Amino acid sequence: MIGAILATLLAGFAPSSAPVATDVAVAPPALAARPRFSYDRNRPLSPRLGEVQATDGVLRQALSFDAGRGQRAAYWTHPAGSGPWPVVLLSPGYGGTATTQLPDADRLARRGIASLTIAPPGVLLSCRAAADVQAFSNYVISRRRALDLLAQLPGANPARVAAVGFSFGAAVTGALVGVDHRLRGAVIQSGRAHLSTAIGVACKRLGARKLKAYVRAYSVIDPVHYVTTASPVSLLFQNGTRDPVSPAKDVDAYFRAASAPKERRSYDAPHELDAQALADRDAWLVKLLLG
Repeated sequence: MIGAILATLLAGFAPSSAPVATDVAVAPPALAARPRFSYDRNRPLSPRLGEVQATDGVLRQALSFDAGRGQRAAYWTHPAGSGPWPVVLLSPGYGGTATTQLPDADRLARRGIASLTIAPPGVLLSCRAAADVQAFSNYVISRRRALDLLAQLPGANPARVAAVGFSFGAAVTGALVGVDHRLRGAVIQSGRAHLSTAIGVACKRLGARKLKAYVRAYSVIDPVHYVTTASPVSLLFQNGTRDPVSPAKDVDAYFRAASAPKERRSYDAPHELDAQALADRDAWLVKLLLG
């Protein structure tokens, strides 16, 4: 039940009766060290590419690669031709898979940009702090490994890369930009400064004392700690004004903490945003990567 509530909240389809993240106080500073999201750069990537499938001028290959903790499923989507194409690395909301953002990848391919969508770790929430922090760290590391992989993908241009993260994926992207500056830019959609407070909503079964300890321990991965060192990566923050999962106060804190260059755009939309936000995002990426 708790997992279903979190999936509903963070995937962007919160019912009006569901508890929202504003019910939990912002976590105090944690005592534990923040993850560095480091990994073994000498570990083989071991990519396995499937056959190319073409649909309406968009080409796609299913693949897998060693994302740092074993093989992860992924999709390489790109325009027709031989490239090289700039690349967008996509990270979905909680409960998302390697296929969740394929419609986004299709739209970008029609604009001349390739995309890599990758399955997140299998279990992101157990309400056990050490395990959940490790899962988040593995998620970020898988994105860093994906950046390494681009040199082995046919037609990819590793010098022109951006990232897009939605909801839980926005927190992953916020951490990624703070530790890996190979990106030219990143779009942070429906994110918030303190992911730990949203996660805490789903772990209320722990009881007040254990919940407070859990949120404090999990807060080491809050993206507000990492976006401060994103520069020179350009950042675009997109949030809906009717989003119960990402309250305005925490969104403001996230944007204030981020290093420049940065900009923010707000929409009269819920957590899942709207068509205008998607159009703005795609236009921003086109200008950044093809301009």
